[in-house]
Amino acid sequence: MVEAGSIFGEIAVAGQGSGKVRARALVPSLVCTLKTEILEQLIDRNPAVALAIVRMLSERLRQAEMRFAELAHKQVPARLASLIIRLGASEGIVSREGIRIDTPYTHEQLGTMIGSNREAVTRAMKELREKGAVRVVGRRRINLRDREALEREAEAQAPGQSLRT
Repeated sequence: MVEAGSIFGEIAVAGQGSGKVRARALVPSLVCTLKTEILEQLIDRNPAVALAIVRMLSERLRQAEMRFAELAHKQVPARLASLIIRLGASEGIVSREGIRIDTPYTHEQLGTMIGSNREAVTRAMKELREKGAVRVVGRRRINLRDREALEREAEAQAPGQSLRT
């Protein structure tokens, strides 16, 4: 998942891939492509572009490491709670009911994002709803109702595990 203003497909630019990148938009989007030669010229003329790309990739690597740790040490409800917190921070809209995530994610999409399956996400979402942490309205719109409850759930670890970041 990439947010507005992000870049993706940089592996192809580094010459470590097929050169083809596939993406599927969940909401109407504008996607621009940039040939490797043009990017290299841009970096040659403005090294700050390279620094910005390195910073963005470093942040992406940090997030990936955090997600790998969650996969190893957390159960599905905790991983789902962590994801909902991240989505709320990145794309949430403050409303009277809490923070609303307008992108209509399916349980299958959420499962893919946390390394799980649709059925486990459905059970975990039910648990989060029963605890009052989230509410699903309309066509799959998630509302963060109780951030503290969501954070408590996100911190829960698999039995016998400790998570270090």
